[in-house]
Amino acid sequence: MYAYETKIQEKFDDLSPTLKRVALFLKDNPKLFASNSATKIANMIGVSETSVIRFVYAINYGSFTDLQNEVQDSIFDLKNSLMSLSQTFTEQTNHTGIEEVMIRDQINIKKTAENIDPDVFKTVVKRIALAKEIVVLGSGASYGFAHWFSFTLNTIRGNSRILNLYMDDFSYINNLDENSVVVTFSFNRYMKHTLEITQELKERGVYVVGITDSDIAPITQIADSTFVTKMSHMSTIDSGPVISSLLNTILNQMIQDYPEQYEKQKQQYETTYKDLFWNEGLHHEN
Repeated sequence: MYAYETKIQEKFDDLSPTLKRVALFLKDNPKLFASNSATKIANMIGVSETSVIRFVYAINYGSFTDLQNEVQDSIFDLKNSLMSLSQTFTEQTNHTGIEEVMIRDQINIKKTAENIDPDVFKTVVKRIALAKEIVVLGSGASYGFAHWFSFTLNTIRGNSRILNLYMDDFSYINNLDENSVVVTFSFNRYMKHTLEITQELKERGVYVVGITDSDIAPITQIADSTFVTKMSHMSTIDSGPVISSLLNTILNQMIQDYPEQYEKQKQQYETTYKDLFWNEGLHHEN
């Protein structure tokens, strides 16, 4: 995280609604902020130029130029870092056009991993592994990630459920308490219903894990632990493989840390669903 991003995170809650719009624009569009005047930026956001300048002062910069120079430096630093990583990958193989996208995914995953706090990661793995029950929330585009994560958790440890905000009976959440965990996927544009349910569970003592696209996203104000899976240089599409990799890493760490739990659940799962699985030998018998 660059210095200006840290300052935005620290000051965000104290900003007025208008200045928050400027902050979000900078977080989502650092290249536009770095290459345009305060007047043009104000027009893009739909605020006054004065509001842009007030935002600069609010996060403790002496002038618009000071902040813009720092954003430009961060983009230059990131570009060099990505080019260096890309060169390292491409030197290892004669890649095709198909592989270029996958190489970029590897780079994005590596850069994101560097920003994950190991202590937070360990805490989340332990909480999920030892929870009495787990609820997973995700709407819209994030529903696919939520469904896969919940399904795979059931093959590893059981007692995981995805809560469909538009179909399920919410009375189920009355059974959740401080021994439970909710994993909430919340991405721009942030669904109010998802956040409201998460807040209610938080008030019940449920441990909240947030997976989101910004360190100033609303879920960060609710979650006990948060993972940010989208960096400023990444598009929304680019963040997809990063989310998948994070979830896979959590699951693999659970298997490593709690192997007996995994083996027991695996056997139960295979016994329960054995008649649903394809049996190669059975279907080739004469």
